[in-house]
Amino acid sequence: MVRYQMAVLNGAGYNNTRSSNGMDESIRLELRPFAGLIAELGYRTGYRGQKKFNNGSTTYGGKIYGGKQNMWHVMVTYGSGHHYRAGINYLEDRDKAKQYFKTAAYGVWGWINLIGTSVGKFGFLGRYENIKQTPYNNFGSLASTHMKRERELIGIEFTPNQGPVFTLAYNTEKFSNILTDAGTAGAGTTGKNKRVNEVSLFAKYHF
Repeated sequence: MVRYQMAVLNGAGYNNTRSSNGMDESIRLELRPFAGLIAELGYRTGYRGQKKFNNGSTTYGGKIYGGKQNMWHVMVTYGSGHHYRAGINYLEDRDKAKQYFKTAAYGVWGWINLIGTSVGKFGFLGRYENIKQTPYNNFGSLASTHMKRERELIGIEFTPNQGPVFTLAYNTEKFSNILTDAGTAGAGTTGKNKRVNEVSLFAKYHF
């Protein structure tokens, strides 16, 4: 019914094992009060392994900087085995240790297996994301404007009786007021917009 994970770490991870001068703390709490419902809360605070002591100055990612990352995330899902599942996510991230962005985002998603045939099952999936990002400048102050990103994805999935699972997906993303120069004195937005459209085929094999 209750699961949890906790970690206190220094260093940037497997690809960079050198220790830093600041600790990163992470916690994940999961609740399963009844069958089908899963609620999760995640929290992270620290320097992403970027805090160093260099010639008498504390530096972050090569820049003299005055902050760290604080991020939390919540997700609630409900479903039944391999038949269907739907969920919602919400995230807030104030990252002044490496990415120099404040991010607020939510997503709504779901998938369902609907059609069974003699060779396998066909299902459908979809996801919507809404992300707002504001850059920090090199004084640790937020810019006055932000970028908005919206993403929509729909797909058809085929799960054969044997072999890999195939997913054909259409993804479209709209970027409004694109960011520029995060982590510099000129951090802000360009006022430009962009849309990206993609069609992808994925294959997943379990062994």
